[in-house]
Amino acid sequence: MAAAARVDALPQPRRGGDPRSRQGRPVALRGLPAGPVSGHRGLIVGGNAVRAGDFNRRVTIQQRSSTPDGFGQASQTWSDLLSCWARIEPLSGRELVLAQAQNAEVTHLVEILYRPTVNAAMRVVYQGRIFNVLSVIDPDMAHVSLELLCSEGLNKG
Repeated sequence: MAAAARVDALPQPRRGGDPRSRQGRPVALRGLPAGPVSGHRGLIVGGNAVRAGDFNRRVTIQQRSSTPDGFGQASQTWSDLLSCWARIEPLSGRELVLAQAQNAEVTHLVEILYRPTVNAAMRVVYQGRIFNVLSVIDPDMAHVSLELLCSEGLNKG
């Protein structure tokens, strides 16, 4: 009989029907694990959806660097800053007209995940094609992704 009394004195685990939670709030008010947002697949911050599957091009971001040549003069060359996954879209129709209202040379939109070091003095290289960065946009200033408005070609050396 003493053993039975000891078992009853031990605290019993709560069952699913117990309305108490560890914080003393009803179960209905307890936070549930985050689940997928219907209609979206990917990281959503500030209303911007970033889908990892859209970033399907491996690109290299390059920056200008000065190196001394054999005559003691500084020679401007391009050096690799980083490699990352990107989405590259040629602009056409209305998008092209709107983008060219800001800069007449814009031909492509390159989107990458946010990197604070990327600026308009750089260029993007993809499979031997060179895209000069004309403008860097951080949509909604959310630091999730960067939109690089680019022109294709060698006009920046």
